[in-house]
Amino acid sequence: MNESAENATAATPESMGDGSALSLEVTVLLAVLISIAALLTIAGNVLVIVSFILVKELRISSNYFILNLAITDFVIGVFAMPVYAPYLLSGVWKLGETFCTIWLVIDYVDGSASVLSITLISLDRYLLVTKAIKHRAQRSLKKTVIMMVSVWIIAFLLYGPAILIWRTLSGVELPEGKCYVGFHDNFPFLFSTALVEFFLPFTSVAVMNFATYWSIRRRGKRLRRHGAMRTSNIRGERKGKSMVKVTRKTQLHLRPPVAKERRLSRTHTFPPAQQDIKNAKQIKRREELVERVSDLTKNTRAREKKAARALAIIVTTFAICWAPYTITMLVRSLCRSCVSDTLFEWAFWMLWLNSMLNPFLYAMCHMQFREAFKKLLGPFFCRCWKCMTRKNPKRPSLTDINKLPSPVEKQKDTNGVI
Repeated sequence: MNESAENATAATPESMGDGSALSLEVTVLLAVLISIAALLTIAGNVLVIVSFILVKELRISSNYFILNLAITDFVIGVFAMPVYAPYLLSGVWKLGETFCTIWLVIDYVDGSASVLSITLISLDRYLLVTKAIKHRAQRSLKKTVIMMVSVWIIAFLLYGPAILIWRTLSGVELPEGKCYVGFHDNFPFLFSTALVEFFLPFTSVAVMNFATYWSIRRRGKRLRRHGAMRTSNIRGERKGKSMVKVTRKTQLHLRPPVAKERRLSRTHTFPPAQQDIKNAKQIKRREELVERVSDLTKNTRAREKKAARALAIIVTTFAICWAPYTITMLVRSLCRSCVSDTLFEWAFWMLWLNSMLNPFLYAMCHMQFREAFKKLLGPFFCRCWKCMTRKNPKRPSLTDINKLPSPVEKQKDTNGVI
């Protein structure tokens, strides 16, 4: 992942050449941007982790995958970015070969674990929508933890051994003042890892998110069709009822079923005022039911649009953040001069941008996490004039967090995903 660091000094046009420093303006600008990116990455993922720890309603199986993703992205913000920043700005690795190896292992493994966690989240949401009853019955905390641990094992096996032993087997020494992996120019290995780390996960995420939306849309169509039929029946009944005009002289002759050869005829005369009230109440109830069905149909369509938008953003963001690096990495391994150092550096940073965006994509699009964030951030950000002039000026406290709705109440909206 960090082969761009091989020519960190050539990452920007102003820094071509070994060991040459960036201009002061570029150094300051990059330092500010890296600091902002790291702080946002840390803050967003810490918020997810703290919410999960403090709010017991969030500790359900599905949310453990979001927690796992937040942990991987937190490591990127608190370790990978700060360690890489001096290398990028100075063009010289000053922390030694051993720490270089440690940093490379953590960075590569963590990035792969992040992608695999995203895939698990998409799989879990797909099963919750398409096979809700069966999936909820089969999943358990033990299975969830096993899947989380498997993510880290697979990620380590994908890159860890190669980073640790590649130089020993190849006999190529790492140049002094540099830090990059030994397989940066080995196309077969890079293509194999790209299949596991990007192409297969991206295809899976895209297909599962599309299938999730299609299932929501199909379910919404059935609901609207049922609502339309019900509305039509109600209106038909209401129209039929209005054909009977009840007056003082109106008499209803009711014949019970014939019992053997005996027929009974009864004549009932209803007071006009009482019957008018009864008819009016029935019509009003039917009109209210028609309105409720209509509102339900509108809400269903709005939910479908919201789901489509959220799922499309997830897939698009994944592609934008990972595709440039994967493609430039493969092309660069075959033709070094075909990809400029500047382009490769930007593509490389897009990977870390994904870690900054993930809390917003996966946690803040989750209803229960949003409620938890409001509770957590309320005491710190609810000092505006609008908040101070409310009828109930009491600001939420951390003791109120566990009063959030239970997961069962939130399951009706695709497990609170959207």
